[in-house]
Amino acid sequence: MAYALNGKKVNSISQNNTISHNIDAFNTHDQENETVRVLSGFGYNLTKEVSPQGSIILKNIRDVNSTMHLQAHVYLGSKTDNHGDQGSEYVDEATVDDYIAKLTMLQQGYLLSPTLADKGTWIIISGLDIPGMKFSSYTDNNGQSVLSVENVPEVKFINGRPYFVPSDAVLNQMIEYANTERLAIQQCMEDLGYENIPGYKKTGRHILSDSEKVENYHTENVDKKTGKVIEPNGTRFLSLTSITVKEYNPKTKKNELVTYNLNDPRERSVDLLKLANEKFFNIPGLSREELLEKQKEILSLTLAR
Repeated sequence: MAYALNGKKVNSISQNNTISHNIDAFNTHDQENETVRVLSGFGYNLTKEVSPQGSIILKNIRDVNSTMHLQAHVYLGSKTDNHGDQGSEYVDEATVDDYIAKLTMLQQGYLLSPTLADKGTWIIISGLDIPGMKFSSYTDNNGQSVLSVENVPEVKFINGRPYFVPSDAVLNQMIEYANTERLAIQQCMEDLGYENIPGYKKTGRHILSDSEKVENYHTENVDKKTGKVIEPNGTRFLSLTSITVKEYNPKTKKNELVTYNLNDPRERSVDLLKLANEKFFNIPGLSREELLEKQKEILSLTLAR
């Protein structure tokens, strides 16, 4: 037990914390650990390839050379060195202080978990190499402290409009997440007995009975605005909800940006999956290397929109 801001007592050990439980499992680096095995079985987390794609943590567990060791930390609040300042707990913290704290954590290589609104705090995880800008400092020959930043996004232009292109490490990881989401959609479709699943060869998965289905993920939903029945969330893109593609317009004879909605509730999930395959995952006429570069471009343009 320790004292936090304003004299509040904080226990250093929680007996009911899924995150700390999972971290203990991850740190075993044991692929047969029950928690690791179950999480690795979901297409949304990890693909089943020789070189699996998806979760950074689960990929580290499969890497025999990985030295990953995760630790969980709890953010309590902010405090200045002004006389009499007792500090501000997270729930009372100014938005700008919250922003600065989280940005500082990211710069130092911490992974931020979602804010726990009812707990008045959030959890930070260390020990994981996260793709993105890398910050470091050193002292030059004149004794001056110099800040070094690696993997800075590149600025490109399209039709005179600038946009940022993240580093290859970031874009490659985003592509992996897209691949795992598509796999999870395809697996869910097979679990629900869909006949024809675009870009997917069925593996003989068990078709779920009504009692085995998870509500919303495996069951239909209703659009509150239109009253239209929407296919199960597990069959729809919920992360890669849209893509922006640079396409040549023969009428204007210019490259123009076209955005495709992959989460349109008016369209069938199978049709949206087919569209995603044609415009992002399996673009016709491209080699493997050309496809990867095109996917990077599409994700950069999508972020810019």
